[in-house]
Amino acid sequence: MKKGKRYILTIHKSEGNNLEKRENWYRRIIPYFIGFYCAVNIGLGLYYVILSQPYFYLLSFCAPLFLLLPHIWGRIFTLRPVYEFHFLIYFFCFLLYTVGLVMQGYSYIPFYDKFAHTLSGVFFTLLGVIFFYLLKPKKTIETSDFPLLSVFCLSFSIAIAGVWEIGEYLVGMLFPFLDPQQVSVSGVNDTMQDIIVCVFGSFLFYFGLLSAFRKGKPNFLLTGFDTFFHKNIAKDFPSMSKSGYNGLQ
Repeated sequence: MKKGKRYILTIHKSEGNNLEKRENWYRRIIPYFIGFYCAVNIGLGLYYVILSQPYFYLLSFCAPLFLLLPHIWGRIFTLRPVYEFHFLIYFFCFLLYTVGLVMQGYSYIPFYDKFAHTLSGVFFTLLGVIFFYLLKPKKTIETSDFPLLSVFCLSFSIAIAGVWEIGEYLVGMLFPFLDPQQVSVSGVNDTMQDIIVCVFGSFLFYFGLLSAFRKGKPNFLLTGFDTFFHKNIAKDFPSMSKSGYNGLQ
């Protein structure tokens, strides 16, 4: 990697068309996934009502609230929607919340909890990359960014893992019968293993990031970030040229 060499500055017509096609595809499938997501959670809620299990039917009926997350994120940071990220957030919530909590996957599927924490490590390292470029004064991506970017996004993800475990500890203190950290069964082992696999997931993403910077183009781990960057940072996404932003060059 040559110091200062730019990785992405503007998008050319062929690349821009691919980005727009991918965004349109996600925009079309999201309503179907939302319908599936709501149907599964409401159906599970009704099932738990029949079984008179209020804890689980409350979890089920609260699940659609997660559909608001991308919109809250966009409002807070004044961002244009990136439909690939919307889908990833919905799918992430479905796996970790619906399958893990509502369907009790954490209790009945071996190592599902560790899979979820590994996936969280990947997801929050990606989120760290986004925050890095939102905060960076110069709105370009350069190979010279990589050392600081890698430290930032890994630290961001590991910090989230720590905050999450602190949250679980506080829940366990306030509601001992829930015991989210399984202290009564494993002591501190569950907490430490969760942090370890989250760090593992973070490094999986790190190696994908390293590969992208070496090759000078985004890979499958960074396609969503690629669209986000052009829509909300560089502001040269194809469909935005009609809204007063710089068009393709």
